[in-house]
Amino acid sequence: MMPRVDVLERCRKIRADENGILVGAAIGAGLMAEAATRGGVDLLIAITAGRFRMMGGASLTCMMPIADSNALTARFARSEILNNSTVPVFFGANCMDPRLDLDAFLDRVRDWGFSGVTNFPSALFVTGGLRDRMEAAGIGFGREVELVKRAKEHGLATIAYVQTPQEARVMAQAPADIVNVNLGWNQGGTRGVESRLSVSDAGSWVRHMVETIGRANPDVLPVIEGGPITTAEELVAVCRESRALGYIGGSTIDRMPLEDSVSDKTSSFKTMHVLRSRLDRLEQRLERSPIEKILPGTSDAVRMAVARTHEAAGSELPVLIIGEPGTGRRQIARAIHRHGRRRNDPFRIVGCAGKTEEELAAELFGHRGPEDERRRLGLLEVLQGGTLAIADVCQAPAGLQTQFLDMVSSGRMPRSTGGEGPGPDIRLLFTARPAGMEDGIDPALHARIGALEVLLPPLRERPEDIPLLARQILDRIGDRSGRAARGLDPAAHRALISHGWPGNLDELHHVLTRASMTTGDGPIAAAAIKHALGTSHSMTPRPDVVDEKSWLLDGLRRNRFRRNQTAAFLGISRKTLYNKMKRHGLLST
Repeated sequence: MMPRVDVLERCRKIRADENGILVGAAIGAGLMAEAATRGGVDLLIAITAGRFRMMGGASLTCMMPIADSNALTARFARSEILNNSTVPVFFGANCMDPRLDLDAFLDRVRDWGFSGVTNFPSALFVTGGLRDRMEAAGIGFGREVELVKRAKEHGLATIAYVQTPQEARVMAQAPADIVNVNLGWNQGGTRGVESRLSVSDAGSWVRHMVETIGRANPDVLPVIEGGPITTAEELVAVCRESRALGYIGGSTIDRMPLEDSVSDKTSSFKTMHVLRSRLDRLEQRLERSPIEKILPGTSDAVRMAVARTHEAAGSELPVLIIGEPGTGRRQIARAIHRHGRRRNDPFRIVGCAGKTEEELAAELFGHRGPEDERRRLGLLEVLQGGTLAIADVCQAPAGLQTQFLDMVSSGRMPRSTGGEGPGPDIRLLFTARPAGMEDGIDPALHARIGALEVLLPPLRERPEDIPLLARQILDRIGDRSGRAARGLDPAAHRALISHGWPGNLDELHHVLTRASMTTGDGPIAAAAIKHALGTSHSMTPRPDVVDEKSWLLDGLRRNRFRRNQTAAFLGISRKTLYNKMKRHGLLST
């Protein structure tokens, strides 16, 4: 047991710290108490609402006459929390039992080893005529004030739940050590109650309450709980507005994290079962096609890209390869050459990005040296009989795109000297980014070279391919390092599948390489993946899928807002999808 004076000193140190914030956890199980303590909680409150949440009920079940509230709290708190706690534990006391002898009860609470007491369950949650009759019978909020007053005489610290300025004033004058401004039952999750307040409204209201408390007794420590506050960001916003010292979390610390965590973990195992079947089918297909080893995947978009690559390799027509940076456009160009009839002839790639029209023309068509009359040959002459891939043709100057069009259309080659020569015996491949990412290809040129087009899908549009891609990358990393190939635990797979991958395959390779470097023995965990994702900021961001809300919308749109299909596509349970949609205000979509 931590004495009252030590509890208050602990709280005052937090108050004196400019960046300090007091965090309490109102819970109902030893496992939750241990987890909250590991997370750095400053105090624990043992309450029946927390116990009922762990039993699958809603917090407001604690207001129903279905158990001896104080006996239930004493039973689970003494057996599961007190003996293992390194922080002060408060007893959530129900004063609504007319048989309760407050002094005898407070002696027992102190002797059991509790550091303090609080008025929860509380008459605050009863309104109207019933509340008036409870007050008249001496079992309402007035009796809770008496509990707080007497607790100090028994050496116990106190936390007082209040909802109105009058209640806050009375409890501050009692005086309670900590006054908890309760904003109502928590919203969020599967059992949350819709709050009447927005986060901004909550900030203004709590500021008024904190000022009321300060005027009544400046030594009292004001904290907040419940209502619309479900995230740390929302808490910071309300505390900054209100100057409250801290926060007591109930459902936000046990029920909602537990719902998401268990749902996500179960979903990850279910996802792994589906992915395993897909990997087995894909491995059988990979034995048949060398090109499929370069562009692995089971998604429809990948299958179409593989089929078009096969078609391009067997043709002599110009080919246009379209894909975002990092999707493997140059590798596909090499594969088309390697598996075509010119496979034994030379192959070169020339990039257009960042080059002037004169520089590109000299490199491709040749030019005269600055000191003599001899012409230097261009690549279109040097690669006679081979294949030339012109990368990022969409970034080539307009004049050069016109020359490409003339050459493809007429079969004749422009020269930097101003004359023309016969068309070279050369296979031309072009790569470009999708329309909308930058200046596009000249429409006439696109029409000539786009008859045979290979469209490479971005990684975010084929999440079902990520486990196989990850395994191939990890195998290559293992081969280069001389170590056994790493595996990924289920949560790590989910972290990969959930990411938006603005950098596509290049980013995936970077992330897995970083995660492998920071992982010891055993499979790579989700924490290593998330840390590595934090180092991949150099990848070009995509504005359409950059956060969880955008990721959800993207998945919903791809599945025509059908929630079952969307949940399966995103690799999460339907309940988790519902919770995330509710959190981001997407239920009406």
